[in-house]
Amino acid sequence: MEHQGLLVGWLGLRASIGVIVEDKPSLIAQFTHCVISCLDSSKDVQKLRTAQRIVQDFSGECLFPGEGLRVPGTRGAALARDYNLFNGFDSMWCFYKEPLIPPEPELHLVGPMRAEGKLVEDANNLDELKEFIELFKEHNPKLREWMQASECALGLGDGFGLTYATFNKVLADELENNWGKEKFSGPNDEQ
Repeated sequence: MEHQGLLVGWLGLRASIGVIVEDKPSLIAQFTHCVISCLDSSKDVQKLRTAQRIVQDFSGECLFPGEGLRVPGTRGAALARDYNLFNGFDSMWCFYKEPLIPPEPELHLVGPMRAEGKLVEDANNLDELKEFIELFKEHNPKLREWMQASECALGLGDGFGLTYATFNKVLADELENNWGKEKFSGPNDEQ
C-alpha cells in the first residue's frame, strides 16, 4: 500500500523483527546503522540493562542517540541472538548511512497503532486491518516526513504482527515475498 511514495504494509501475526533477523540476517546487515527506539515493550531503551550492556560491550560501535539504541546492521543478528532481543513490542529504523535525525518518540510502527481514534488491535479481520493501515498512512504524515528528512530506508515495528514502512519497493517486495501472510509458515501454523 503506497501513500505519496511511502510503502506501508503488515506481514501478519507470526512475523516479527526477531523472526526477520534470525531468518535472513543479510536483510538487516545491509544497513550501516539501525536505531532501536522500542525494545521488548520499552520505549525507554536507554534505561534497559540489556541496552546499557550492549553499549558497554561494543563501545564506539553501539551508542544512544536521542532516545534509541544505535547498532551497526552487521551486528543485528548476533546482538539479537546473544542478548536475547526482540521479545515484546519492538521498533527499529534502518539507515544506509549515519542517521541525520533520530526518531521522534511519537513515531512508531508498533502496536497499538492509532488512526482517527481507532486502534489496530480493534481490527476484526484482514479487510479492516488493511483499512486501518490506509488510515494510519493518511493520518501520520510525520512518519513520512521524518523518514524522508532522516533518510531512513526502512522502519519495522512488531507486537501485533509486523508493520513496515519504506520508500524502497525492492525492500517492500522482499519483506512481502519472504514473510508476507501467505508466505510465512511458523511452527504454530496448522497443517
